[in-house]
Amino acid sequence: KDYSSLCERQPIGRLLFRQFCDTRPELRRCVKFLDAVAEYEVTPDERRKECGQELIDKYFNPKSEDHVSEVEAAMMAQCTERLQQEACKELFKDCTK
Repeated sequence: KDYSSLCERQPIGRLLFRQFCDTRPELRRCVKFLDAVAEYEVTPDERRKECGQELIDKYFNPKSEDHVSEVEAAMMAQCTERLQQEACKELFKDCTK
């Protein structure tokens, strides 16, 4: 049994894990970030760059209340740079690991 099996593939496990995360602010921010990345990935191409920038501003800014400190600064910089070049669906793939 691993995270993927228990928390992603099984609906009850996913729900229980999310409920647990809601009890802790640092985990709640991470779940909100993962949800925002999922939303980014399905955003239409013409809006993806704008959506990616909003995500970066909200979750990568240390002054934001939703700042996700678990993502390394180098990875944040890399995502920001890549967004300017091309707003691809996989932009935040490494961050979500």
